[in-house]
This record gives sequence, C-alpha cells and structure tokens, in this order.
Amino acid sequence: MATIREKKADHSASKRPGWTLPKGYAWLVAGSYCLIILALFHDFVFSDLMIYGSDTMQAQVYFKNFYIEALRSGTFPVWTPYLFGGMPYVDAFHSDIFYPVTFPFKFLLPLHRALGWTLLVHFWIGGMGMYFAARSGWRLNQVSATLAGLCYMLAPYFVSMVHPGHDGKIFVTAIFPIGFLFLKRIWDHAQLRDAALFALVLGNMFLTPHVQMGYFAMWAYCAYSVYRIVSSLRSTATMPWKASIGALLAVVVAMAISAIQFYPGFHYVNNHSPRSGEGRGFEYATSWSLHPEEIVSEVIPEFAGVSDKSSNTYWGRNVFKDNTEYGGLVALILAVFAVWRTRFKDRWFFFGLGALATLYALGAHTPLFTLFYHVVPNVSKLRAPSMIMFLYVFSIALCAGSAVNSLMSRDTTETVGQSSTKLLWIISGVLGGLALIISVAPAGVMSFYTSVVYSDITPQKFAVLTRHYDTIVAGFWLAAFLAGAVAYFSYETWRRCAIWALAGLAILVILDTTRMDRRFIKMVDLELFFPHDPVVDFIKSQPQPTRVLAWPGGFRTNYFALKNIPEMAGYHGNQLRTYNAFLGGSTQPRLYSRRAMDLAHVEYLIFRRGANLTQELTDPTIEKVYDKQNVVVYRNLNALPRVRLVTCWERHEPTDSLYDRLFAPDFDERQCALVESDLPFFSHTDSLGAGQAAITEYEMDYIDIDVQAHDSSLLILSDNYYPAWGATLDGEPVTVLKTNATFRGVIVPPGTHTVRFEYHSPRLIAGAWISIFATLLAGLVVVGDTWWRRTRKP
Repeated sequence: MATIREKKADHSASKRPGWTLPKGYAWLVAGSYCLIILALFHDFVFSDLMIYGSDTMQAQVYFKNFYIEALRSGTFPVWTPYLFGGMPYVDAFHSDIFYPVTFPFKFLLPLHRALGWTLLVHFWIGGMGMYFAARSGWRLNQVSATLAGLCYMLAPYFVSMVHPGHDGKIFVTAIFPIGFLFLKRIWDHAQLRDAALFALVLGNMFLTPHVQMGYFAMWAYCAYSVYRIVSSLRSTATMPWKASIGALLAVVVAMAISAIQFYPGFHYVNNHSPRSGEGRGFEYATSWSLHPEEIVSEVIPEFAGVSDKSSNTYWGRNVFKDNTEYGGLVALILAVFAVWRTRFKDRWFFFGLGALATLYALGAHTPLFTLFYHVVPNVSKLRAPSMIMFLYVFSIALCAGSAVNSLMSRDTTETVGQSSTKLLWIISGVLGGLALIISVAPAGVMSFYTSVVYSDITPQKFAVLTRHYDTIVAGFWLAAFLAGAVAYFSYETWRRCAIWALAGLAILVILDTTRMDRRFIKMVDLELFFPHDPVVDFIKSQPQPTRVLAWPGGFRTNYFALKNIPEMAGYHGNQLRTYNAFLGGSTQPRLYSRRAMDLAHVEYLIFRRGANLTQELTDPTIEKVYDKQNVVVYRNLNALPRVRLVTCWERHEPTDSLYDRLFAPDFDERQCALVESDLPFFSHTDSLGAGQAAITEYEMDYIDIDVQAHDSSLLILSDNYYPAWGATLDGEPVTVLKTNATFRGVIVPPGTHTVRFEYHSPRLIAGAWISIFATLLAGLVVVGDTWWRRTRKP
C-alpha cells in the first residue's frame, strides 16, 4: 500500500517515499473538523433551537441578554439592579464580558443562536489549536497532528460541558493548546514575537473569565517552563535566560491584558464577595472531585454512569454528574503506547502532567491533594478539582498523535515495531478478559467492588447501579473491541502506513468519543423555556422601581430579572457579601422573612397555583392584586418605600451584630436605621415623619432623588451599598453610608434637595487603560517583529 512523504523537518515519515499530501492540507483539516462538529450538533445547526445547558438557562441567558441590551441602548453595564438588591456587573464576573472571541456573535445573531455557535466555534478552535500545537510545536507529521486534534476536539470531557452550561471551561479548554504552542516556541526559539503571541492568548484566556481553569492552565505552563529550564541545565549546563525572561514578561503582559476584568474583579472577590470567606474548608475544596469509580470510567465511560439529557445512570459519590471527564479510550491506549514504546521527546513530561492532573482531580482520595491544599496558594479557596482534567485530555491527545507519528516512521525498526504493537494486543486481551469476567457475574463483581471500594454507597445509588449492570457489561466489551481495533490498525499503520489503517484509527476516535458526546447534547426552545407571561406586563404597569419575590417552583430561575424586573434574590453565587448575610448566608434562611422583604422593598409576591400555592393567603398585610392563568400576585402592604427619610439611628459594630439587631423583635425598622458610625445629628423619632423622598430618575448607573426634609435626616435607598457608588447633594459630593447592614444612605440637612447616586469605579477605568495599553503593546511587538524578520530575509 502507498505511504506518506513529509518534509524533512519532521522526525517522522520523511524517509518513507510514496503518496504526497495535497498543498493546503491544513485547510482540509479545518474543513473536516468543521463538518464533524456540524454533524455532531446537527440538531442545533439545522433548527432555530438553542443548546441546553443548566447554568446557561439559570444564569447565562440573563447575564448576556442584560449585557447586549445595555450596549445596544448605548450604555456600558456596570451595575445590575435585577438580582440580590443590585450588584456590580463587571466586578462580580458576569461571564465573558470582555472576551473578544464571543463578542461578535452576541450582536450578529439572536441570543439563543449566538450562545450555541460560540460553543461550536470553540470546539473547532480546540481541534485546530491542538493540530497546530502538535504540528508546529512538537513537529509531528500532518496526519498524526490531525489525529491529535481530533482526539482533543471530540474528547467527551470537552464536549460534555455543554450540558451543565460551563461555557467558560469550554473557552479555556479550547485555547489552551494555542497557548502551549506559543510557549513551546518561546523555549525553542526565544523570539519576542512568540512571547507576545503567548501573552495575547493567555490574556484572553484570563478574560474568559474562568479564574480556576486559567489558574490550572498556568500550572501546566509553569510546569513545562521548569521542565525546559531543568532540561537545558542538564544537557548544556546553561540557563536559558532569554527564553525565561520572555516567558515571564509574557505572563506579566497577559495579566495586564486582563486587567479590565481582574483589577476590579479581584478586589471585589477578596473584599465584597461571600466567596472570600463563607463556606470554605477542606470539604468544600474537595467537593465535585473524582472518585475511584470515575477513574474506572476513564477506561469504561459507562462504568460510573452519568446524569445526561434523558436518564440518570450515575451511582457515584457526587450528588449528580451531568458531564464526564472521559478523555477517550483510543487516545489513552495510544498515549500509553507513546510513553512506553516511542522516542517522543516530551513523553515523560506529559505522562507526569496527565498523571498529576488525575491525582489532583481525585481530591481527598489521595494525599497529594492535601499537600496542594496546604501549600499551593488559593487551592483552599477553590472547589471542583475535577476541572483540571483538561490537562489530562491535552496530554493523552498529544501523546496519541506522537504514537501514530512513530508508527508511520521508518525509523522504527521491525523488532521495535513488533514488540510495540504487541503491547497494544496485550491491552486488548486484558480488557477482553475483564469483559468476560464481568459478563459471567456482573452482580458479584459489582458487589465486591462496592464492598471493598465503595462501602458507604447509599441504597438509592445502589438501586441505580443494579439497573445499570447491562450497560456496564456492554461498556467493557466495547472497550475490548476498541482496544483490539486500535491494536490492529496500529499494526497495519506500522507495517504499511496504509491510508485505510490511518482512517480506521480516526474513525475509532470518532466512534469512541461521540457515543458519549451525544448523550450531553440537548436542544431547547428559548421562547418555550422562558415564555412571556402576562404577569410581567402587570408588574411593569405598576409604579417603578419595584422589587418582586417569586416563590420557588412557579417560574424559572432569574425569569423576572430576564424581563427587567428586579428580584429579591435570583441565581448567581457571587452576590455582595453584605446582602448575602442579610438573607442569612448561603442557604438564605431569611429570604422569606417578612422583615427582610419589607426592608428590601419587596412589593409583590408571585405564586403559581398548583405549583406553590394551594390555598389563598389570609394575612391582612398582603393584598391580592392579580389572578390570571394560574398566576397570583399579592402586594406586600408593609413594604418600606424604596427611598425614605429617618431621624432615628443606632450604631452597631462589629458587622455581625448589625444583622442580629436588624432582625431583633424589639427593633423598629420603620422608624430607625442601623449604621456603622455615629451620625452628625441627635437620634430621635419624629411623630410627624422626617419628610418626603421620591425617585425621579432610576437608571443603571445613576439615580436621582428629590428630598424634602423637616430636619437633619438619613436618606435610605433600599439598594445595595458598594464603594463604587458615590453621591452628590445639590451637586456637592457627600459620603455614602452603609445603612441597615447592606443598603445605601446619605445624610441630608433640612430643606428641599436633590440627591444623585452615581456609579464610578476608578479600578474599572484604570483596568481598561492598562488592558488597552498591554494589548496594543503585544500587537505592535507581533507586527514589528514579523516585519523586521521579513526585511532581513535576502
């Protein structure tokens, strides 16, 4: 059969004369990858539906719709008033605000289509990035690089993240190989252009802005840099200063590129977010880790099961599992072959990287994680260590490509080739033997497993397992078949470098991965998921601004926020710490407290008959004002005005005592306010009232209020306090006070006044200028270095 001829720059098939790959082969790869993705997501491509993701529906639809609407109205969003009493938009990380790759889709396509196409484009970017990393970085031949890109692009770990709606993880996973390519070129050539390109890629990775995934990516990049430094010192006894300085400067520039998001964002997380303190600990850090049965699933993906679009077969130790960390058995087998039977230069590094990622992902099941938890900065603040498995997927995909590269090379002697392919047959035989054993006694094997490895399995999980026996058995036989087929096609690749054998390996990769990928791809109609309910029109017809509390089970999460109606709570997870404490903490036990509702100006309580309302409410302090199509709305007659004046105040510290006092039975929240420092007027109650206050204009980044005060008073606005909010009184700056533990207040003298609250963030502005300068600097270096090198060529 014919063989491949490559350029002599490759250490692979260059000595095997025969058929030649067409010019522009990379374009053929790009087109093929595109067709595969379109076929995999054909239900989305050939419809007007959107790709379902649980976090997408709960959060991203609102986050991104709010962003698009604000920009289209000519306003850059800095504050969202629709969730949790108001919260900063940029500082609190509302998804990919500044990530440039997704920006055009949001304006060229309807939101429900834009969200899906951004995912598809990133799967393609991941495949092509892996192809170019293997080809240009590690000098694999084009066919081997194609297989490496295919393994990475279709890895179920990568694709399955659409089901939980983890688009940030998808973005980081997609561009990670491109970053590795430029990092390797820095260490190979020490060119300024590669350092600038690496900075641009890494900076945009930070802007995704998935902090934890970007942090894990930096671990891999730093580990490779240390590996190259040690290798240089061992081989030449010289320190590669030029490459080291280039890589370090690239990281600094990358951080500067992302400053527009992270300069205000890190300050917020460390000082204003509940994530900076609440709920942390070893148990939290190891939550959503992998477990032994999920490690078995790296070989037999059916073993631990999953919670996919149509069923729940997951019996592992996590609460549920709506994605998989499976990287592909074909890629894993070829990677094992590459490590033990090839001369791929960096094979042991990537073996170590993949193994380290897997051990870390196991969390508390290995002592390694304890070491990371106590030694490595910020690990104690993270959770879900299984996220790190994209490093494992990258490692096995690159090693799989190097295995094919070696099999195609005539540098592989007959003795070595025969012994190498024998390893693959042994793997196939072992898996076949295991499949035979479990086929004979599946109940006995799994009973032994649960007794020895998983003795604390719950009756509910064990019931799922027993219904899952046939699937597990089938998974073992399929693994044995795939291993045997890999052994056969690998042997034929080594013997003949036959086109059909190489195509067979590619088909095996597709069959192996897409059988799992398809389980996590689900379509949904956005209009049916968030249908317009007439209650929205009713709420908007009432005097504004107002705030609502929708009882659970009646409407989708963030439904009213999506319709531009402020909600008392919602779905986010990074809301202001003060408001989170106002609701009682992470479980929000005070969310349905009448005092909390009154203080937060919750005017309307919304129910749905048959879901969360079984009988009429008889509380005299609430009044039914709407009852249509099974939706019932009650007006909270005790809700305090959105803005009001008080002359009675109490000072309390530390902060915890504020909440205790605020909800104490003897505290009169209607007449008094809690503050954290003494006010410049005597606290007293006024039987005639302190005066009148009314909102005249309420916008996202400023609020105007007319005030008529009888005496020196405290003006209270039931929107969250945040340092970026400043205030003026009749045009003169005044201090904004944290009032009632989380809301805003301003001292006003007697008389008629105009108060304006205005959002201004020096950190956001400074971060924007730093990002612009760093991006321009990196871009100019790339253009300038490229021009200079071209002019030097004869």
